[in-house]
Formats: sequence, C-alpha cells, structure tokens
Amino acid sequence: MIHQSWKSRKLPTRRAQRWSASWQTCFPNWEFRFWTDDDNLALVRDHYPWFLPVYFSFKKPVERADVARYFYMFHFGGIYADLDAVCQKNFEHLLNSTAMLFGGMDGLKQEDSLLRTYVENSLMASRPGHPFWMRLIARVMVHQHFGRGGGQWTLPPGLRF
Repeated sequence: MIHQSWKSRKLPTRRAQRWSASWQTCFPNWEFRFWTDDDNLALVRDHYPWFLPVYFSFKKPVERADVARYFYMFHFGGIYADLDAVCQKNFEHLLNSTAMLFGGMDGLKQEDSLLRTYVENSLMASRPGHPFWMRLIARVMVHQHFGRGGGQWTLPPGLRF
C-alpha cells in the first residue's frame, strides 16, 4: 500500500498532483491510500484510542500528521511518501528483502550537523506491525506527556534512537 497525506483531498498545487500520481505510475499494482486530517483522526480514534490525548495535545496540525505516518506504517505497512517526493522508478525489489527502509531527499543543505545525523521521514517503507513504530510512538508519548516538546519527536530527529 502506498500512503500519502494532506490536510484535505484538494492538493495544494498541480505539481503536487503530478508528483503524487508518480507513485501510482511506479507502483501500478499497489493499493494507493490518500489520507486527510480527518482520516488520520479516524485511524487513531478507531484503532489507537489510547493515543487520542497525546494526538490532541499537539499544538500544530502537522505534528498530528507526522505521527499519523507512524501509525500507517505500523498498522498497514507499505510505503509512505510526502507530496514533494517523486517516484522515478519502482523499487519493490528492495522491499522484498528488508523489514524497513528510509529514503532521503536530494537538495537538502547539509550545513547543520543535525541534518547529517537524522533519519528522513518523507519516504519510509515498512512491513506491517514492525515494533520500531510502536517504540517511536511510545517515545513521542513520553516526550509530549513530560513537556519535552513531543512535537519535535514526530519529526526526523525523533527517528534517531
């Protein structure tokens, strides 16, 4: 399953529409799931209600969207790709021999030492039920509960254990 998300079903630009379509072109036999903010809430509410207090405690909607990605990976598995990620070639063969995969993005400036050490969350692939995702979600919960800025743990730096 290919996962992508945005606030609503209306994508922000024509470029985003083309780039989103690139995933369906590269993986024509895969199911494609486009998630909205409402869909993300329904996933958490229906399958992970214990996470709702944390979900609602995030100050920014993007933090909820970021953590929802981790639930996609745990619950369904497959590939998550940001709307600004273009698929140029099918890489299904890489997924046949690995439990998890993280991609990177060309063009990022590597001036900040943090950027050289974090794991990119704009392209992720996983088999369903991989324990990494629940460990990461638990880490987000702890940091949010104890006021350590759980929202930052929904972003790439949170993927560094």
